[in-house]
Amino acid sequence: MDELKQFLVRYKFSKITILQLAEQCSQLGYEQFAELIIHLEQQKILTAIKSSHTNGKQPSLANAYKINKTVVLQNVREQVKQLKKIFHPAISVEYYLTKTSDELERDLTALQQLNQYLLKNDLPKTKAMTQERSYEIFNNEKFISEYGGKKLLEKVKTWDLLEIWPISDPVSFAVNPLNLGNDLHKFLIIENKATFYSLLPALKDSTFTALIYGQGNAITGTIQVLHEQLPVNYENVQFYYFGDIDAEGISIWYSLKQKVNVKLALPFYLACLQKSAAKGKEYQRRNEEAFQVFLDYFDVMQQKQIREILKKGFYYPQEILNVEELQSVWRNARWI
Repeated sequence: MDELKQFLVRYKFSKITILQLAEQCSQLGYEQFAELIIHLEQQKILTAIKSSHTNGKQPSLANAYKINKTVVLQNVREQVKQLKKIFHPAISVEYYLTKTSDELERDLTALQQLNQYLLKNDLPKTKAMTQERSYEIFNNEKFISEYGGKKLLEKVKTWDLLEIWPISDPVSFAVNPLNLGNDLHKFLIIENKATFYSLLPALKDSTFTALIYGQGNAITGTIQVLHEQLPVNYENVQFYYFGDIDAEGISIWYSLKQKVNVKLALPFYLACLQKSAAKGKEYQRRNEEAFQVFLDYFDVMQQKQIREILKKGFYYPQEILNVEELQSVWRNARWI
């Protein structure tokens, strides 16, 4: 139910059809789904639009509903108001204003621990390793790194204030020394190892300063230590990312985008779209928000092609481009 409530909070319109609601609950059987919708009606979160008629099933549901977002958010607004009065000013609880009370309740114990730490110690002046700071605040050395603590601290905008020194694996990368003296730097992040090695010989002929092996999803963590391994002015760095055109590859790029300014390495993706897609990846779950932001880089016809290919259970692996094609794109494309 909490996931559906979150969807209703984010949903931009005041009316929604039963089919749109069912899409969000595709894992439920009809009886479970109907029970959930009826419960939301009882809570006055959803109000049946009588003119839409019913769906003719048992239990009967309306074909369309009005979303009462004020009811969805009423309780959490009051909770947030109270927390702002008692919490340390560094803790920004505004994040929860667009969430349900269930999420706030799940986070509340950890938020209270964070508040107690800050009221007693204020913001730290010196850095500490992740495990050390995690134990100081939450009495659990693994909470930040393994149990969602980092995400919680980012929600309330204290992650960058707590002087936490993350322990991550080092980034795997190669450098073009000819470009190290440039005022502006371009870094290309590659999802898969084979493509990294295919491009490596062309690095010296490119306008890029670094070629980075992302190791799949690992890059979303290791990117934190890159500035220590490769000390350049990161205000003048533009990251580009090239991964598989599938649900996972898109999600990796989108997660990375939340941490650094990273564009799609569009010339590579466009070259992939000229090929025949490969069969596979039918069972990957798609991050719809990531997918939409990804599609915005492409024109209407390309968006249609990507949607249809993924819908049919096909995808474009990076390896669909051979060594010569990859290197040619990198050398000859216009990178902006």
